[in-house]
Amino acid sequence: MARMKTGPAKAPAGRPPAGRWAGVAFRTGELAALCGSPRTANPHPAGSVPARSWSEGWRARTPPAPAARATTAPARHGAEDDTKQESDSDMNLLDKLPDMADAALDTLGANAERLAQSGTAKQRKEAQAVLPAIQAEITARRERKAAAAPPRPAARKTAVKKAAVKKAAATKTA
Repeated sequence: MARMKTGPAKAPAGRPPAGRWAGVAFRTGELAALCGSPRTANPHPAGSVPARSWSEGWRARTPPAPAARATTAPARHGAEDDTKQESDSDMNLLDKLPDMADAALDTLGANAERLAQSGTAKQRKEAQAVLPAIQAEITARRERKAAAAPPRPAARKTAVKKAAVKKAAATKTA
């Protein structure tokens, strides 16, 4: 009589493996892939069941790499290049500036200033590209608020100041 294998059965592809913690690791691997984390971001010890489950979950949610074309299509007139795609993401951000709340805009400005000084080369480049527009929007909002605010009335002299003025006038005449 053949002896049966003990332990959890292997789960089909795309399904979490048996066991509570292995299933949790599988789901966190899926979530990591959906968030764009690299496969090297596996937090579990190498070779452990949760590490394998995390990797299986990551692979289950990672879209397959596009197949390389045998021939390249000729460049069309007006075809977009990579720099255009980067500026599109900047434009999406710049289009959102007028709709942002003041606090969110201030936070965005502070983050852009920080990244322009201490970020990676790519972050510095992108932050320096959008920083003038953010600062211009902040300045424009402050000017609009100042123009919309009612003018303050001139300060009134208080009774103490009036008494001091009278006393000073009385001592000069005496």
